[in-house]
Amino acid sequence: MQIAGWVLKINTTANAVIFFSNDEKDMALQLFKDGFETEQYHAGSKNTKSDFIEFAKRISINKIRFNKIYNSILAGSPKVEKLVSSSFLKDSFKTQYLNNYFLRLDRLKS
Repeated sequence: MQIAGWVLKINTTANAVIFFSNDEKDMALQLFKDGFETEQYHAGSKNTKSDFIEFAKRISINKIRFNKIYNSILAGSPKVEKLVSSSFLKDSFKTQYLNNYFLRLDRLKS
């Protein structure tokens, strides 16, 4: 089912409703209010480390603080895996969720 540019998928056995945007953006909100795009985003339409570096500059987060935040995100994978594996999601949803998580995490590393 499509609703105003969104694809709605309902799984009644898992009591799950999942919305997927047709424009395939990774994030619910844009990083830059002025429509700015880094070269990497413009080339691939996905957020990478360079987007978050630019975002941190624009909101006055210094490099040391940014690196601490960035490294904590990268180090969080085991916690995410543990949380997902102990969830009540069906195994196929767990796999799909972790695959999407690791795809985004890999982009964040680039």
